[in-house]
Amino acid sequence: MNNFALPAALHRIAFLLIWVLTSVPALAQQMATSDLVKDGAFLKELVENGHPAQYEAEGAPDLTPVLEEFQALEVDSLPISQYFLYLKKALAQIGCSHTQLTDFPYTGQLPRHGWFPLLVLIDEGQLYFDRQDSSQWQHLAGQPIKAINGVPNATIVDALRYTISTDGGSTGPALERFRRLGGYWLALYFGIPEHYVVELPDTTVHLSGIKATRYNAPPKDTFPTVLRTSFIRFSILKDSIGVLQLSKFSRRGKERQALRKVFQQLKTKAIPHLILDLRGNPGGDRGTAQLLARHLVDEPFQYQMLQPKDLDLRPYLNKLGTKYWRLSRVKYNFGNHFKSKKTDRGRLFTYRFRPVKRPYTGQVWVLVDGRTASSSTLVTTWLHLHRPVTFLGTPPTGGYNGNNAGSYPRATLPGSKAAIQMGAYRIITDPNSKQRTGLTPDVPVHIDLKASLEGRDAIFEAALKAIGSISE
Repeated sequence: MNNFALPAALHRIAFLLIWVLTSVPALAQQMATSDLVKDGAFLKELVENGHPAQYEAEGAPDLTPVLEEFQALEVDSLPISQYFLYLKKALAQIGCSHTQLTDFPYTGQLPRHGWFPLLVLIDEGQLYFDRQDSSQWQHLAGQPIKAINGVPNATIVDALRYTISTDGGSTGPALERFRRLGGYWLALYFGIPEHYVVELPDTTVHLSGIKATRYNAPPKDTFPTVLRTSFIRFSILKDSIGVLQLSKFSRRGKERQALRKVFQQLKTKAIPHLILDLRGNPGGDRGTAQLLARHLVDEPFQYQMLQPKDLDLRPYLNKLGTKYWRLSRVKYNFGNHFKSKKTDRGRLFTYRFRPVKRPYTGQVWVLVDGRTASSSTLVTTWLHLHRPVTFLGTPPTGGYNGNNAGSYPRATLPGSKAAIQMGAYRIITDPNSKQRTGLTPDVPVHIDLKASLEGRDAIFEAALKAIGSISE
């Protein structure tokens, strides 16, 4: 036996292992376009045959254009970031804020560098540099961006309309929410490059990517706090304006007790105005949401949940999704059987609530924005239907006449193996309305570039101005 054969073989094996370990991640940066077509076809079939967004023919989603766009791609593979954005676009076309990616298995293979380094925003379809947290770049604040890496402003903005899933499929909330994490979406759009070339009207700026995206925080208020919990903040301004900020509806007893204390103080101190701030509230526990409404309305209110009889999600669910679906059937069809009845559209559950004995009777001003969704928009619809309220801000992500919820089973996309969740049933808050998109504010407030550069809260300012005009 040759004494040198084994070391040579080991050397070749070691070289092969090193090549595999270093090459596979690089190859994995690309995903097959054929897999994207498989995912698109699966989503199209799921939506047509099982998704409760199809509960009525009028306004029902159609993913045919999205699938055709995927099929028309003339490349064999796509960067992971681009594949991810195509999936987000498909989900956005469903028009359901609760249909979301819960697990995209390739995010760990995205580059660790290359996030867009500066704060940006979109105003009236134009991409701008926002106020910066570094004096080095503050001179760029307010500058319109003509192009990034050779891609024109209009092309970028149009693509970013589909990064957020909303009820009814409206694109306004996505562009508004871009203000918060614009650098993140820009980085994904451009494939997380190491460098960005930004064309401005009079100059060109060269930027290097960073390790983590920057977060554009909203303006901070300075008024004192009377009561505070993890999700509730209550303040009183000028002894006449209560400000109740709810960042989420929690079922915890501590949060519900704090909510009761807020209304005790409003009534004890005879506060004539209440600003209810639901901006940034993604929803949460429906029980706590109805508790809030019970303190604000003076007549019974309700919502309904429909299990559409002609739709069936089960063939599309993964193992965990099937488990969730079955548990929901036990919960509703047995636990809430006496609240339901059979209808032509399917089994309909009705949940009725009564106001508290002494609800708040002052004037209510409700602030909403593109991050108001789910249980938050149940509250806004109840208030719209059952008492005089003034809504200020921008249209919510959550739909006015309801959303798809009740249970959140999962499905696995066949191409990418990504997991998605969706609402299994249709929640109906206003059965007489066809408006699937978010409530239209009585006082629309455009969050423009000027307000952002000055760090002002334009929606809150509008509420104070409206209250002042009445009090004078």
